[in-house]
Amino acid sequence: MLQTLSKLCLRQRNKLTNEGRFLRCFSTSESTVVPEEVKKFEKDIELWWEPNGVSKPLHTLNDIRVPFARDGILTSRTNSPVLLRNPLPLKGFKILDVGCGPGIYSEGLSRIGAEVTGIDASEQMIAVARSHASQNRSLKPIPNYLNSTIEDHVEQFAGYYDAVVCSEVLEHVEKKSVFVEKCVRSVKSGGSLFFTTINQTWAAWLIMLFFAENIARVVPRGTHHYHLLEIGRAHV
Repeated sequence: MLQTLSKLCLRQRNKLTNEGRFLRCFSTSESTVVPEEVKKFEKDIELWWEPNGVSKPLHTLNDIRVPFARDGILTSRTNSPVLLRNPLPLKGFKILDVGCGPGIYSEGLSRIGAEVTGIDASEQMIAVARSHASQNRSLKPIPNYLNSTIEDHVEQFAGYYDAVVCSEVLEHVEKKSVFVEKCVRSVKSGGSLFFTTINQTWAAWLIMLFFAENIARVVPRGTHHYHLLEIGRAHV
């Protein structure tokens, strides 16, 4: 899965580099947002910041994805083991969190010094993210949350960020090649991209859809749809 996604990102970066400019090709026909998916995640929105609530897997995942992004950024940009011991190792790094939701991943990155911009297609999610961040004194700096899509955001911030993170979002959008392209365009030359997602395999269906949603009930039923788990088959 990761190899497939890495190749997809590399092909998009090479395509844009060969053309020598960023393409201004966005139109409403290229929207990657699935309105039904946005509305689905607005249900029980007040529970998203409950550590043992509907988003418990995302809170738990922060223990893995925050250091994963931290180490990847520092290794590729500085290669300095000293910074890893710094309490704010990502200080000065600009990171875009695509599909940030209530800001669980954004806040995790902000706590270690990153200047995080979180974007989400849901206005309600952004309101929750802003409210929670404003009450958290441990965040320095506080993430900047915007109600926007990656297609719109990249038009003003192409090549702006040191890194882009997109966690558990690809399985909820359509036109995945377009989505990944916009993420690639948002990163500076030499920057980093981090994606975590579920591939369209029978193992994923069995574990994440059938077992996790219907048997263990650790994820709300209907969270994932098999037809959207297709990054492994995306073509650019």
